Amino acid sequence: MMSRSITSRRGSLQAIVWSCLMLSVILCALDAAATEMKNVVGTVGQNITLLTGLTGVEHSDIIWSFSTDMFTMAYYSDGQLQETMMDRFRGRIHLDTGTGSLLITNLNFNDTGIYDGQVINGASSYYKFNLVTILAPVVSSSIETPVVSSSPETPLTRTTDPPTNHSGSRK
Repeated sequence: MMSRSITSRRGSLQAIVWSCLMLSVILCALDAAATEMKNVVGTVGQNITLLTGLTGVEHSDIIWSFSTDMFTMAYYSDGQLQETMMDRFRGRIHLDTGTGSLLITNLNFNDTGIYDGQVINGASSYYKFNLVTILAPVVSSSIETPVVSSSPETPLTRTTDPPTNHSGSRK
């Protein structure tokens, strides 16, 4: 009889722990879903930093992922930094372990997409960026536009017929 009550209590305890764990996961998911997406524009060939606005997060876990491809770009935990080995970003991303911000260098059109950042230090902070990459705007043009002018004495005309003499006959 006693073993049955211990087994029953153990089952109840596991159910409570499982319920708490599931509630925690749901709350984290709702917090992440409520994160406001920031729209940012970058220029091809330039650098852009996705800022978290945090400081002093050296002892936190930091995760950045690229939602378009669903892969982790950078992960920092226990003082160890792992940046992506995917060719697309290799050598072009740098994680600031003091702020959690992500620097992407030498932008190209393929960098356009959704970036998710998470800083975990007891509580979690979520960051979502929609990056659109554009070509640099043209500041000046070296193409010259011809200017056509006319004066009342020499009007511009165009004829399709051969010239005629004063008598009206063609030459």
